[in-house]
Amino acid sequence: MITIERYQSPPGAGRVIVHNGIAQFPSLSASNCSADIRGQTRDILSRFDRFLGQLGCDRSRLLNAIVWLRHIEDAKAVGTVWESWIGPAYHLPPATVEGQCQADGALVESRSLSPVLAHHTGATDRGAGYFSYLT
Repeated sequence: MITIERYQSPPGAGRVIVHNGIAQFPSLSASNCSADIRGQTRDILSRFDRFLGQLGCDRSRLLNAIVWLRHIEDAKAVGTVWESWIGPAYHLPPATVEGQCQADGALVESRSLSPVLAHHTGATDRGAGYFSYLT
């Protein structure tokens, strides 16, 4: 039997799905969409850090990342923030595309996949299954 774990989130937010040891994160936009492109990107990446930590992971385990930009000319600025965050040891350039962002005022959105650690046993071990970064 294949197990798929779905972590609940508050209304309007995405879900984390864990299947076969891989966590799929929902698309995230910045919590402060009035910030510039660099500020929004840093906000999203700090949310990913909290997200990964709740699964016992860190950014070094990311398998892929997709970044959507409202304006493709912001790719260089986002890339600079991303490279600083991911570090040279874990070089993982995100797939970056131009597209409409869901949140009002959002200039950037991102989603990612990461393996979870072997001791991860499921949403039932994590209380109600809510991720605190979403609240």
